[in-house]
Amino acid sequence: MKLIIKLIVFLYKTKFTFYKPSQKKILIFDSKGLGAILPFIKKKKFRVINVRGEEVNIFVVIKLLLNLKKINYINYLLEYINLVNPKYIIHHSINRKFFLMKNYFPEIITIYIQSEFINKTEMKFIKKNGLCDYTFLWGKEDINNFQSISKHKPELIGSILNNKFSYKNQKIQNSILFISQFRENKKNRFILNNGKSVDYNLFYKPDIFILKILADYCNNNKLKLTILFSSRKEKLIEKEKEFYSKHLKINKISLLASTKEDFGYINTLKFKKIFFINSTLGFECLSKQKSCFFFSIRNKFLNFNYTNLPIPNNGACWTSSLNKNEILKKIDKFMLTESKEDRKYNYEKYFSNIIAYDKKNKKLKKKINLILSKN
Repeated sequence: MKLIIKLIVFLYKTKFTFYKPSQKKILIFDSKGLGAILPFIKKKKFRVINVRGEEVNIFVVIKLLLNLKKINYINYLLEYINLVNPKYIIHHSINRKFFLMKNYFPEIITIYIQSEFINKTEMKFIKKNGLCDYTFLWGKEDINNFQSISKHKPELIGSILNNKFSYKNQKIQNSILFISQFRENKKNRFILNNGKSVDYNLFYKPDIFILKILADYCNNNKLKLTILFSSRKEKLIEKEKEFYSKHLKINKISLLASTKEDFGYINTLKFKKIFFINSTLGFECLSKQKSCFFFSIRNKFLNFNYTNLPIPNNGACWTSSLNKNEILKKIDKFMLTESKEDRKYNYEKYFSNIIAYDKKNKKLKKKINLILSKN
């Protein structure tokens, strides 16, 4: 019965196409992340292969049948690539199958542009089985991980979305910002980026715990607290608002929505002080040496290492403490004494291991143009 239900869901959600994939010089492996890399390839001829089950090309399936090949995920990908016959395959999401393609097509140049933090499970698989010609990565820790995978020297570029936005002409508001990591509640489970699921309410306990402390701090110091929503669609924004209304007195808190165009990057530039738990956007702000404080506490609530940061448990602008008084003391010191020199020191010693910053993606543009112009 479960198999029948799965099949019905698959047939309902999947788009079926019937054309023969045309040959192109560049193949984009996965449509996720395409928008971010379009500025680097917009004048090139390329095709996109959807690899998440959202589309199935019947021509490719028939080709497999005629060649008496087993119909499975990997054979489908290989046949599709054969038909497109690209010189380059570019990937800007995280799909482990991409890193296998070089083993099947040694003559095709593969390019990986990191789009997100890579969890330990994925990294272990990639290290064991993966290979890639060029890699453009977020932090120094990623450079170390990809040394044995990348045929050419791995390049440190940071997040290409984050790199697009700079401080120029941005208005600074006298308020503190908390970056939300809200996701819609589905069956009371939260799916982690390593595939594990945990109790939904348990995952968000640290967020409510910290927001209550921040609300008290702001109230005692006559400051304004703003929550930057992670949601961008109208329905999800309403659900996120309901979530925080359930746990906090939001009449004293400002709520700020992100947009589809800037993903919250522009909003973060408007604030002098930013707080977060383990938000990717928060770490991206640190790469720009923004004044940020984060709470490395989610692991303690979940009782296992959800995040594995290459930094000490505690520092000048972060803490793993669950003691309210200790947290308030650290926040107060951070708010009153942190300097530009402190931010530079912390970035160079700690945060560059996590994520770098390449203003306006100058380095990536130069490198990609050079690679794609070789043939």
